Amino acid sequence: MLIRFHRWLAATGLTVAELTPELLTEHRRWVGTQGIQSNTADTDHYAARSYVIWLIRNGHLKQKATDFFQFSLKPADLPDFTELFLKHRAAVTKYGHTRYRQLLHLFHNWLLDNKLDVASLERDNALHFLNFLGDRGYTPRQLHIRRLHIRIYFDWLRDRDLTRVDCRDVFDTVEQYRNFELPDFAEEYVRELKTTLRDDTVKNYKTNLSGFHRFLHREGIDIRKLTREDCVKWTQYMLEKKKYSVSTRLQRAVNTRGYLYWLVDREILKADVDQLIKSSDLPEVDFVLPKPFAPDVDVEIQRRLAASDNVYHKGALLLRLTGMRLGELSALSFNPIWRDDSGKTYLKVPIGKMHSERLVPIDEKTIQLIESIQQVSLPHLKRFSKKPEAGKLILGPKGGSALWNVYRLFKKITDDIKGHGSIHPHRLRHTFATVLMNAGLNPLVVMALLGHKSLRMTYRYSLITNDTIYRSYFDAVENSTYKVGFKLPAVAATAEEFDPLVALDNLAKWLKRDGQDTPQARQILMRIGRLRSKIADMN
Repeated sequence: MLIRFHRWLAATGLTVAELTPELLTEHRRWVGTQGIQSNTADTDHYAARSYVIWLIRNGHLKQKATDFFQFSLKPADLPDFTELFLKHRAAVTKYGHTRYRQLLHLFHNWLLDNKLDVASLERDNALHFLNFLGDRGYTPRQLHIRRLHIRIYFDWLRDRDLTRVDCRDVFDTVEQYRNFELPDFAEEYVRELKTTLRDDTVKNYKTNLSGFHRFLHREGIDIRKLTREDCVKWTQYMLEKKKYSVSTRLQRAVNTRGYLYWLVDREILKADVDQLIKSSDLPEVDFVLPKPFAPDVDVEIQRRLAASDNVYHKGALLLRLTGMRLGELSALSFNPIWRDDSGKTYLKVPIGKMHSERLVPIDEKTIQLIESIQQVSLPHLKRFSKKPEAGKLILGPKGGSALWNVYRLFKKITDDIKGHGSIHPHRLRHTFATVLMNAGLNPLVVMALLGHKSLRMTYRYSLITNDTIYRSYFDAVENSTYKVGFKLPAVAATAEEFDPLVALDNLAKWLKRDGQDTPQARQILMRIGRLRSKIADMN
C-alpha cells in the first residue's frame, strides 16, 4: 500500500512535504482508477493517512495531524494493568490487537482530558465515553466493535477490582461475549474432557459451559454460591430469552450438571447437584420422524448433482449414494476406496460421530464419481503442498474443511424446489436409508451401512408407506397360504381402495378363528400386530 502511495507521489510530481488533506483525497481517487476493488482502495487511503500522521508525530513533517484526521490523538501512556490486559488479549485471540491498543489510547486520553481515573469511574462516566465514541464519525459496524471491546476491558478491570463501574446492560449486544473467557477451574475441566472425548464433543462442552458462565456473569452470580433459584432462572433464560430448542436445552442442562458434579468433587462447589438441576428440569425431546425426499424429488436432485461439474455438488451426490453424514464426507481420505481379497469394492468411511469406521459397498457408478472428485481435488491438494495420500478427498477453498461449502452449494442448487420442507444435505442420508428399508433390506444391514449402534436408531429412518403396507400384507398372506394352507380372505381389487388397518384386523381375526395353533401362525399374528402398531403411530 505504501509502495502505491509513493508511486502516486512520483506520478504527480509531489513530495511528502507538499501534501495537504485535499491532495490526499486525490490519492484516494487515483487508487480507484487502478482497477483495485473499492474496499481495498479505502484501505490504501487509510494506510496513507496513517503514514502521514506518523511522519508528523515523528517530526518529519510540520503540518498538524488533526489537519489530516480531526480525531487524531497523540498516544497516551498506558497504565501497567492496561499493558497486561493487552498481553492477555493477545494470548486469547489473534484478532484486533491493534484496534484494542488504539481504542485504549483513545480511552485513556479521554480520561486525562476529563481529569478522571479508572478507579473512580462511575456509570455516568462510561455513558459519556460511549457518547464520545458515537460522535467520532464511526460507521455503525465500527462503533459496535469498539463498544464491544471497551465492554471486555471494563469487565476485565472489574473482575480484578480495578474499577467499580458496571455497565453490562448498557453494552448488551448480540456479540458482547464472543471472546468470553472461562474461569481457570472450568478450563481445567475442559482439559480433562479432552483425554476421553473427541475434539468436536469437547468443543460443544466448552460452548455450553461458556453460555452458562456468561449467564452467571451477567446476573452477578458466584458459582461457588450457586442455588436452586439461580439454576431455575438459567433454565427460564434459555427458554424465554434465548429461545433454544428442546434438544439444545437438554444438552446444555446435562452437560452443565456433569460440570457441577465435577465442581463438587473438587470442593469448589458445596451443594447437592441433584437439587440444583433436578431430573424434572430436563425437557423431553420430541420424537421427530426423518424427512426423506419423495421419489420424484430424489430423482431430480440426483440429476442436478450428477450434471454439475462442481466438486461440492459431486460430494453431495456421494452422500446420497453412500448414506454418509456431512462431517464424514469432509473427513474422507483422498483414497477412500477399499477392495477385499475377492475383489469386492467398498467405501471406507472414517471414524466419525459413532467412534467407529465402516465399509459401505459401492458400485461402478459410485467408483467413477469418486475418481472424478479425485481429478478435480488433486490440483487443489498440490496447491496447499499436501500429499494426496495424506489429504482429504474434498477440501474447502482455503484448504480447510469442505463441510460448509457442500452444505451451502447443495442448498443453492435445490433452492427452487418448493413445497417439500427445508432441503438440506442430511436428508440425503434419510432418503438413502428409507429407500433401502422399503426395498426390504434387512434392518441389521441398514444399521451397519449407516454406522448406527442400535436398531432403535435405524428404525427411525424407515418410512412405512401405504404401498409398503400393501405389499407387506400380501407377503404375509402368501406366506400363510404356503405354510399353513389357509384360504385368502377377500381384499380390495386395487391399492387405492385398500384400507390396511381393516385388512390386517380381518386377517388377524380369521387366523385366530380358523387357523391352526402352529408356530408359523403365531409368527404371522405377531408380524400383523407390529404392522398395525406402526400404521396407528402414523395416524
